[in-house]
Amino acid sequence: MEVFGDKVLLNQILINLISNALQYTKVGSVDVDFINDSQALIIKVSDMGCGMSNEDLGSIFKEFYRGQHTRTMHDGLGLGLSIVSRVVKLIGATLTVQSELNKGTIFTLKTPFAISEPSNDLDANSDIDDLIRYDAPKFASLNALHLAVIEDDRALIQGYQQYFSAAGFIVHLIPLSAEEFQTELMQIERLDFILSDYRLGDQNGVDYIKRIREEFNCDIPALIITADTSPDHIKRFEDLNIKTLHKPIRPDEILSQISKHFQ
Repeated sequence: MEVFGDKVLLNQILINLISNALQYTKVGSVDVDFINDSQALIIKVSDMGCGMSNEDLGSIFKEFYRGQHTRTMHDGLGLGLSIVSRVVKLIGATLTVQSELNKGTIFTLKTPFAISEPSNDLDANSDIDDLIRYDAPKFASLNALHLAVIEDDRALIQGYQQYFSAAGFIVHLIPLSAEEFQTELMQIERLDFILSDYRLGDQNGVDYIKRIREEFNCDIPALIITADTSPDHIKRFEDLNIKTLHKPIRPDEILSQISKHFQ
């Protein structure tokens, strides 16, 4: 499914609900189901944990509340579900809970986020199977060129590696942590092109591209993949001589853009 909503806030809700479920499930499983209900996203987080009493159910979303039955199980402050409750209101969603002592709990999040079936185009969230179903065309000019890939999606990293290796590149996967980043660059003798996503956690692709260029003392050609079309960012990319492609984007379009630098 392709979901249209606030990714950051939805992540915050899921992190809290799933962490909570894991904390209280010593034996059994935790399941997360994504449901397309009348073109809106519903998420269920179900666990086989210790469950909650009816008394607890009426108070779990209060700040600093910790149930009598579970307060000895971990040292939390009792803020997790109160934070979830606030974020749920921010995105215009509803959250309900069903629970039974010693049998488990189900949180059901009903969001207003619209859903559509995925298109044939690939975006940065496509999984590896969708990416590598494209046969990478061979460009003689790309053979044995060194390509740096900067990305934080593991499936996409693997897909890029297979796709661009098949196209003739020597692919270098650049770590995002500062120490690993520096160690990896010290082992690379040359780079001919940099491919980077724009949003990479607390940092962005421009920061990494600048650091790589400084390390190699060279204005290495670079391409950023982004959904951001703000004029300020576009101007910044242009000022730094960084090409851009906007999502959704197919891998053959990325390859075509890169190949223009070596024709």
